[in-house]
Amino acid sequence: MKFILLIMLIALLLASGCTGNVTSLKLDIANSGTEVFIYLTDQGYALVRPELLWSQPVGRAPVLQFVGVSPEEDVYLAPQDFVIYRIENGKAVKSQEIDSSGWGGAWGFSFITDGTLYFADGSGSVGKICQVIDGKIGYDTIYYQRQFRGAEPFEYIRGFGFDPQGVLYFNDECGIYKVENGSESIVYGKTLAEKTEPSDCYPGVNSVAIGKDSTIYFIRNVYFTSSGGGWCGYGPAGVIYKLTESGERAICAAINQDARSMAVGVSDSIYVSAWRSRASGDNEMRLWKVANGQKIVQTNAKTLQFHDFRMNRTGYIGYTVTNGTVSEFRGNSNAISCIISGEPATTIEMIIGLPKESVEHPSRMSAEVAGAKLNGQLIESEAMYYVVISFSKTQERETVNLKW
Repeated sequence: MKFILLIMLIALLLASGCTGNVTSLKLDIANSGTEVFIYLTDQGYALVRPELLWSQPVGRAPVLQFVGVSPEEDVYLAPQDFVIYRIENGKAVKSQEIDSSGWGGAWGFSFITDGTLYFADGSGSVGKICQVIDGKIGYDTIYYQRQFRGAEPFEYIRGFGFDPQGVLYFNDECGIYKVENGSESIVYGKTLAEKTEPSDCYPGVNSVAIGKDSTIYFIRNVYFTSSGGGWCGYGPAGVIYKLTESGERAICAAINQDARSMAVGVSDSIYVSAWRSRASGDNEMRLWKVANGQKIVQTNAKTLQFHDFRMNRTGYIGYTVTNGTVSEFRGNSNAISCIISGEPATTIEMIIGLPKESVEHPSRMSAEVAGAKLNGQLIESEAMYYVVISFSKTQERETVNLKW
């Protein structure tokens, strides 16, 4: 009997020793050929697989980067001229070519609630938002115009939209503005008087859109920067924010691509045109639809943070989504660590997003806290790896380690 117990003990020790060297993260490659974004739902952040409505290799003319949605939720794209294309079954079909004699280049378009089409013109030292009447833009159709100080590029109108009551909102690179009775007021960012140079706007506001409940959404792009300025690394780019009733910004989605323009449909779906760059040079413009029904993994965590770090002298940006606070996010050639702060005796839910270029051996990846390995998921998308874990917090500060 003692001999049998000894054999069982040896087998148990061998089994535990083997499992200790096996990754505790279940690799999910179901989304490896598609994108996965982070999206804020009513419950918290979720990983979602967005719907790709259209794509086009960059270099083909015209480059369709401005997006707009009609009251019927038909989706349109436009290049930097006065033409719009309707998206039908993955293709961009020319819908309307506007007579724009005497005008400069287009800087976006939008529909008002009755379906009337407006374009933004950004030529010279004046920015204008103009109504299209019978397929033509004329000087008598100017809805609003803005004088630039010395034609400063960061003051150009970059995007605009209307709320359900027909109130105009627009953005330049530094902020978002509201126009009522012909008078402009600041909603978010900096006023004209506060802006003196482009660095005042970094990172800038790329585009603005208004939801059916008058919620204001906007895009900013986040890049890893070196001490000399400019972007020099890999990682997430497009971030979609929305303004709360108190005027604070909340991250609505993180899309991992260089976001150019956005619109919001009556169904509250978000439409984003984005530039997808690759090291191979096979770059694309893409149009994405992000909505509630695309969930892959749901978490109750409602805090999303960005972290830049260096691995092998290369800059990267990573995400963390937690119901705690993340600090001291560090990386080396085969590991990432961070500190989670918050009340002890709580369950921490966590998503860590890392660019695929920063993870050389994903099959070896494991997660641990205080030396104990954690079970979880490793979700592979086209551009990112997402580690999804949860654990019981025993101290005020816990260290989470990922190794591969």
